[in-house]
Amino acid sequence: MDQAPPRPWRRTRLAAATLALIYVTLETGAYVTSAIRAGDARPFSAWQALRAELAEKSIADPEAAPNSSEADGERTEVLHPFIGYLSELNTGTGGPDQIALDSTEFYDPASPLYHPSPERRVIAITGGSVAVQFATGPGAEALRQGLSEDPAYRDKQLLLVNMATNGFKQPQQLMAVAYALSLGVHLDLVLNIDGFNEVALHVAENGKKGVNPSYPRGWYFRAGRSPDSDILPLMGILASADRDRIGLARNALTSPWRWSPTFQLIWYSRDQALWRRIVAHKRILREARPQRRDPRRTGPSIEFASDEDLYQHMAERWADGSRQLDRLCSANGIGYYHFLQPNQYVAGSKVLSADELEGAYNEQQPYRPGVLAGYPLLRQLGSRLRQEGIEFTDFTPLFQSVVETLYVDDCCHMNGLANELMAQAMASEILE
Repeated sequence: MDQAPPRPWRRTRLAAATLALIYVTLETGAYVTSAIRAGDARPFSAWQALRAELAEKSIADPEAAPNSSEADGERTEVLHPFIGYLSELNTGTGGPDQIALDSTEFYDPASPLYHPSPERRVIAITGGSVAVQFATGPGAEALRQGLSEDPAYRDKQLLLVNMATNGFKQPQQLMAVAYALSLGVHLDLVLNIDGFNEVALHVAENGKKGVNPSYPRGWYFRAGRSPDSDILPLMGILASADRDRIGLARNALTSPWRWSPTFQLIWYSRDQALWRRIVAHKRILREARPQRRDPRRTGPSIEFASDEDLYQHMAERWADGSRQLDRLCSANGIGYYHFLQPNQYVAGSKVLSADELEGAYNEQQPYRPGVLAGYPLLRQLGSRLRQEGIEFTDFTPLFQSVVETLYVDDCCHMNGLANELMAQAMASEILE
């Protein structure tokens, strides 16, 4: 007997079930792929928050170093008349017990910064991006907990002031503290976490434009005058890619498909392609050398007989900045503590994990030569600072016995565990 053909409604249900299965498979695969590429399984709200952040971003500093901490968006920086520049990252406070350098509380007479209290200790963190991440992340709370073990800090409000900014190098830390004090701010402690930027940034960035070693990072592009005609087209390409990335994020925010994992994957792929283009052209800009010297962009010219002399000069300016910070703090009754930040390129400083070897170590990293040439000088001069009575601590060997992953990019930045370890060591130094 012949088998009866499937009824039409059965064929429809079968087709619908097949399409539904294909759809679910595609969406699930897109979700997993997005999670792998982004590094975490983000909910819809997190994707929307990321797009909202990108929609408001723009590139202000063509020489800002691309690294994983900025992979989800560029920071906006503004010039400051006494400090060089400030980053909007400073405004990201870690709760009610934290104030940022460009916070309005620096200018508010009602701010606790202007009213010393026996119930409060005001602790300023200064330095570059490593100090920013410490002051705005798990390191801040770990530092509070470590200090609270001592009667001098127990039962006190520990108010942290983030006076660090990405790319800061001496004398910017000195200027930031001096500026705050000139406004009448009260500080009890100043913790300076630095060293890397002082020896790693100049040769890879400012030095290629003939900028004075003591000038702020990216000064050639910050000075306000149009660059050479050979550099302007590169800046135009960079600005175009930045505009396209912002437009892509804005359109995705309101797309009717924004809830779809497949849409997330397509958007993220296009966004990262634009990001890679931005990174590539930032590197080209960093390497580009001006056709003529403009003193307004470069500052006073200093010639060095050798690279060794240049690194010695930069290391000594770092040490001089710390000396002046110590004297400034001492004159104002402030405790000053200086910490040389760890770095994965310092020989023997840590046995790198598999993840660190894959994503946090790069022999072609443009900042690596500065670490190799400059850190031995910093450590030597740091020992001299301690002999002079300055509370200096070399943190380069801090992670020698740590096997867990601590470094998160091939530049210098660290995860929460590393910041907690630094906080514990800092608290111990302060309490001793």
